[in-house]
Amino acid sequence: AAMRTLVPSPPDSAAMAPFGRIFDLDGDGPDVVAEPIEGVRDRYTVEPVVTGAVHVGMTSASVLPRTVARMERHPTTREGLLCIDEPVVVLLSADPAPQPAADSIRAVLVRPGECLSLGDGVWHSEAFGLEGPSRYYWLAGVSDSPESPWAEILGGPVHVTAPGLAAGRDPVR
Repeated sequence: AAMRTLVPSPPDSAAMAPFGRIFDLDGDGPDVVAEPIEGVRDRYTVEPVVTGAVHVGMTSASVLPRTVARMERHPTTREGLLCIDEPVVVLLSADPAPQPAADSIRAVLVRPGECLSLGDGVWHSEAFGLEGPSRYYWLAGVSDSPESPWAEILGGPVHVTAPGLAAGRDPVR
């Protein structure tokens, strides 16, 4: 069978429902609260982004295109992902099985100013830079528990790219 190729798309609320939520901290939508501080632009999410004891991490992301062979999940906690200065792409699957199925995976674009809050048990890849190498923060509980495994993609791997990207940068992950 041919390898499935995914192209990232900006998430909308309905499409994100199985995976979690996107909060636009640059916007003035109903998902954020604007603090009325003179001379300051301060926004925070209406709902908590993560659950449990929270650690802050920062990942340096490689750039698309990529071939992705595995994903991870945290069955009992949510995770937040925030890009710093460049957009990133993350693969998501709400597949409840012990391994994510290739046909259940969606590529989602997260832009600077947005926070992706992943639901409990949502499979996800690391994020990848869309326009070049990128960095992002993540917020999550950290443990060595076997409940948060990296698992091979069933029927995978999958290839993720975006229109207009140059070929030749595609190490298997």
